Formats: sequence, C-alpha cells, structure tokens
Amino acid sequence: MPSLLKQKFDFQNNYLLLLGAVTGFNLLLLAIRSAFMSMPNFHFLLWNLFLAFLPMLFAWLAFRFVHKINIIFILLLMLLWLLFYPNAPYMISDMIHTDPGSRYVLYDALILFSFAILAL
Repeated sequence: MPSLLKQKFDFQNNYLLLLGAVTGFNLLLLAIRSAFMSMPNFHFLLWNLFLAFLPMLFAWLAFRFVHKINIIFILLLMLLWLLFYPNAPYMISDMIHTDPGSRYVLYDALILFSFAILAL
C-alpha cells in the first residue's frame, strides 16, 4: 500500500511541475508579444489565468485536508470551487479579441488558445 501512496504523490508532483512549465511557456509567449507590440492589450489574460487557477487551488486544499479539518471548511472550499470554476471555460471566449487585420493574428490566436487550454 505505501507504494500506491507514493505513486499518487509522484503523479501530483509531476502534474504540478508540468502545469508550472506550461504556465511559464504561456507567460513567455505573452512577454514576447508585449515586446513586439507597442500596446500590451493581452494583459487581461494574466488576471483570467489567476482566476482560472483558483478552483484548482480550492480543490487541492479540499483534497489535501479532507481528513484533517472540519466538514464545514470542506463545504466552503467546494462552494468556492463552484463559484470560480466557470472562469476556466469562459477563457475560450477570449478568442474574440483576435484582430483578423493584424499581421500577428496567428500568434495572437496561439496565445489566446494556449491560455484557454491551460485554464481548462
């Protein structure tokens, strides 16, 4: 049984490491775009990504402390998860911010799509 528990924690650590790497890649894409464009008009993605990470944080806290804390606190975390989760799929609608006349339209679509997938 201890090896099963170790595998579960290894999976969680690998998942968080991969999530951090993809987040870093997306932030790099956004920084490159901001460096080439005089107007940093995609910085709303940072706030949306933060709001998309909140449900994951609430779920992780509930999972981590389910046997250690009061059930009321777990229910509060579940309610917070439910309140913040809709922002993750909502980020797909940010694709409307692509400007078809821009010469960076494909790069902008890549950034928006990448952030939306990361949020999901």
